[in-house]
Amino acid sequence: MKFFLVIIIIFISTSVALAQNDVATQMQHELDSLHQRLATASTDEELCQIYHNIARNSDDVDTLEYYEQKAIPYALRTNKFHICTAAYYNIGWARLAKEDFAGAIHFTNKSLSFVKRADASDVGIIHGRSYMQLANAYFFQGNLQMHNSYIDSAIMVQRAIGDTLEMLTSYIILANNACSSGLFDLALEHYETCQQLSAQSGNIAQALICNIYISGVYLQRYKSYNYTSDLNNAVKFSRIATQVLEYKNQLEQEDYYSFQDDLFSLYLNQAQCHLFMYQHTNDKLYIDSCENAISKASQISIGSEERAKIIELYSVSAFTEMAKGNYSKALDIANNKMQIAEDDTTMVLLALNKYEILAHAYENLGQHRRALEAYKKWSANIYKFVNDGQMRQSVEYKDKLKHDEAMRQVELENLRQQMEKQNEVDRSRIITISMAIGLIFLIIFVIYILRSLSNKKRLNQQLSEKNATLNEYNEEIMAQRDQLDDKNKQIFESINYAKYIQTSVVSSATEVNHLFADSFVYFRPKDIVSGDWYRVDKLYDMRIVVVADCTGHGVPGALLSMLGISTLKEILAKLAPEDFSPAYILNQMRQSIVTSLSDQHDEVYKAEDGMDISICIVDSKNMQLHFGAANQDITLVRNGEATRYRGDRMPIGRYSISNNSFSEQTIALQQGDMIYMYSDGIKDQHGKNGRKLLYKNLSALLVEIAPKPATAQLEMLTQTITDFSAVEEQTDDMTMLGFRI
Repeated sequence: MKFFLVIIIIFISTSVALAQNDVATQMQHELDSLHQRLATASTDEELCQIYHNIARNSDDVDTLEYYEQKAIPYALRTNKFHICTAAYYNIGWARLAKEDFAGAIHFTNKSLSFVKRADASDVGIIHGRSYMQLANAYFFQGNLQMHNSYIDSAIMVQRAIGDTLEMLTSYIILANNACSSGLFDLALEHYETCQQLSAQSGNIAQALICNIYISGVYLQRYKSYNYTSDLNNAVKFSRIATQVLEYKNQLEQEDYYSFQDDLFSLYLNQAQCHLFMYQHTNDKLYIDSCENAISKASQISIGSEERAKIIELYSVSAFTEMAKGNYSKALDIANNKMQIAEDDTTMVLLALNKYEILAHAYENLGQHRRALEAYKKWSANIYKFVNDGQMRQSVEYKDKLKHDEAMRQVELENLRQQMEKQNEVDRSRIITISMAIGLIFLIIFVIYILRSLSNKKRLNQQLSEKNATLNEYNEEIMAQRDQLDDKNKQIFESINYAKYIQTSVVSSATEVNHLFADSFVYFRPKDIVSGDWYRVDKLYDMRIVVVADCTGHGVPGALLSMLGISTLKEILAKLAPEDFSPAYILNQMRQSIVTSLSDQHDEVYKAEDGMDISICIVDSKNMQLHFGAANQDITLVRNGEATRYRGDRMPIGRYSISNNSFSEQTIALQQGDMIYMYSDGIKDQHGKNGRKLLYKNLSALLVEIAPKPATAQLEMLTQTITDFSAVEEQTDDMTMLGFRI
């Protein structure tokens, strides 16, 4: 939003600097003529007009403000209120250009005070622009509430006078603000209004450019909520927007730099859309399309104020290289071309992208220590981003309360004036009737009037007190409701973002399939985030598979899962070949997690927090499976028979029981064996009759599906659980990981 306003100011300044020489000469001649006329002017009206014209033709803001100040007294004496309106508006503009935002607000409000006294036909355009000028001043002060309020006022005036061009600018600013605040539906509504206004004014090119903005909104909403429909809409509107290239020559003549920025945004949107489509479909054609869009965007020269877009393009390039497996090249882009995102506090989200790229690239290159450092920086920036967002929301909420209180006081003052006028009318009517009846009844009517007025005043006072009390209750209830809605929204958005973070650290199905060609992952959290988690990795020519079930589910379980994953990564990063065994890993995890969760001032555990976990290490060379578990089992299906291997009946975490070392089992493997690792959420799920699925039914199901390919197994498992639970609510997180030897 701020970039948009700065670009407008730069564009105006550039246009003035590139004006034709003959126009500049003509303006100088006109100024000389005005100064000559000033020496001979004798009337207030002449002096007012000459000073105002000199100000309007001045080429610096100080001169403009000086002569407008000279013109105002003469304009007041001659009732030239339209000149007062224009003069105060121009002084406000000069103060805004000098970054005196308080002064800009003061003088622009004085301009508005003269609008009602001037002829509407003379000040209509200035009326709307004054509201926009106030909106800009409040924006640079950081008061977004007042900024949006004055843009709404500007639109009302612009619509009333039919100023389509100014109204288009206002709606674009509103749309940008809404998108930045996460109000995607409102942003789409405003951009669609911009399309209609552009089409009505005959500017087809601008109407097509609006499709670039609409595509960007759908893309932002997809990043936030991961809805496939949003990604499809982003692709759709991006394709429509490419038609603007037919108007390229026309647009370059009118506004070259603005078009370059819009075209850059178009190719940037296309690159991101194709990258996300590749992640959904694994179709390499999308990677080719993504690289083509990146190449086109890289060839475009855009304004220096748009460096955030350039860094975002580098981010997309790095993610594309990682998708192709070029992790070293992705590291080079992140370290050498995205450093500015880490240094600039306005690019927190792009800095998050940088650390995400570094974390995944280092991890895939086997540099686990550097990957862990990148993950820590990533987490620290996420917390900073969330806390900054909450602080901004708090400031905006306080500004909104102040604005609402000011508007309420205005309404109360108007109501008071109306009541006073009505009382005056009633009083005059009573006096007239009394005089008509005659002197005989004068005293009686005077007494009656006085009593009536007294009673009316008393009743009005009582009514006012009751209304004030009701209004206070109503305002309190509304404020509490709004606060509750805001808190619920913040919590929901935070949990959704936590899901995004958790998903990024849990191994993906693609990583599992990379280690085991015939494998599947069934991962179904009870709530948005999960207490279950799983990880796969390859170390010392062996494959390790881990499935864990943390205490609880939802946010508490998710927090424990992040602790468990980070602990496992640290252990694996430091693990020596001779210690690479399930029992050693389990013992190390229990020691680390107990230390993390224990209260150093309390020797007795107050809560039972921890996790159940199973670890399988597959030695393909010797066809052996090394298995160890804490309160979990695994099932091996071979030749139509299921064998259940039980882990130690000890958990990992804060439990007041024996801390004996964990044991492990070595299982001889055969080609085609199917191994299933799972949490207890599946067998403990309640069915239609209220009974649990239980292990015997689960074991029978695994024997039935084991001969089939992994994709078919996942479909049958999913359908069975869905049919079994049917009308029953999910009771716990469910996880199963199956792989064939």
